[in-house]
Amino acid sequence: MTKLLARLNDELANLAATARAGLVRVGVRGVFGVGSGIIVHPQGLILTNAHVVRAEPIWVRLADGREFAAKILGRDRTGDLAALLVEAAGLPALELAPSEPAPGSLVLALGHPWGVEAAASFGVVAGVTTDEAGREWVLVNLRLRPGNSGGPLVDAAGRVVGINTVMTGAETGAAVSVRSARAFLKRVLAEHLRPAAAAG
Repeated sequence: MTKLLARLNDELANLAATARAGLVRVGVRGVFGVGSGIIVHPQGLILTNAHVVRAEPIWVRLADGREFAAKILGRDRTGDLAALLVEAAGLPALELAPSEPAPGSLVLALGHPWGVEAAASFGVVAGVTTDEAGREWVLVNLRLRPGNSGGPLVDAAGRVVGINTVMTGAETGAAVSVRSARAFLKRVLAEHLRPAAAAG
């Protein structure tokens, strides 16, 4: 049993270390207490919550300490999602999972709660639900705090299954589903590619 627990501990620690590489801090220059974000493409595409980027200018700090000014590519206040772009290449992007996690799945939430750098919280998926506005949420049995918003909820394979968004109870939180995130990014990228195609 001791060896099994030690192996599980090592695997979880490795998972957290891998996911941290794709975690960014979002705020204004010099003040990074607003929230978190996820690198979803090596060419500087970042996903976060819309409520994290309510004010501009926006700056992003990478896990390696580099800071970049960020441009808002798209923002969906109803779905609480925003896409940012920084002028950088070769960034460590996290993979978006192809589907939502099954209830009972082990997940890891990353972010910067209360200013704690790259904090990790482990929990279990309680379920996936859709609210009255048609928004899909992944409900998890773990604490989310201010600063977790916009950070990744990842599965055991290190893939993003949700975007940490809000506390729903003392020991529960909700993340925007990866399906909603994929649909949002698809819309945003289509809008930015359309003018380029028309000009060509």
